[in-house]
Amino acid sequence: MSLSRNTLTTILNEVTQWATQADIMGEPWHDGEWAPYIKAALGAAGTEKGYTPYYTIPDIQSEFLYDLIWVRENEGERIVSVPLVAEIEWGNQGDVWDDFQKLLVARAGVRVMVFNGWPGLLEELQAHVHQYAHGGDRYLFAQYTLGIPEHEFVVVESVKQNCYLSL
Repeated sequence: MSLSRNTLTTILNEVTQWATQADIMGEPWHDGEWAPYIKAALGAAGTEKGYTPYYTIPDIQSEFLYDLIWVRENEGERIVSVPLVAEIEWGNQGDVWDDFQKLLVARAGVRVMVFNGWPGLLEELQAHVHQYAHGGDRYLFAQYTLGIPEHEFVVVESVKQNCYLSL
């Protein structure tokens, strides 16, 4: 079982509650503080589903190819499936596109992109999925947009419909 749109929304709502509490306490989060909390929350969700999550935990573990990845391993600790890969980017639009391009080449049940961005960026990323992705590829996008109420994400799902290649 992979990650659903509703589950991602719930996780991000929990993270935003933490951010709101930090604001109330006079310690607002800076851009770099969002990603570790999101990774930890997504990692915990993966563990609950029986997967092994890999992401950066300072002085303990570093990320494995992506900001966060869920893997299922066999008894020999060899990867047998990758249900989820995620990129979390709180930077400029170019950084968001760079991380998104990494997701395009990932082979996973679902590819997750959590980012802050500008109006129209979400739609551009979704359009690119339909230009590039293979049939059945599933993406979850979660955008925190500047200019809308604080600590609010828009979460959407994009699935590339089956496509056939003529040779």
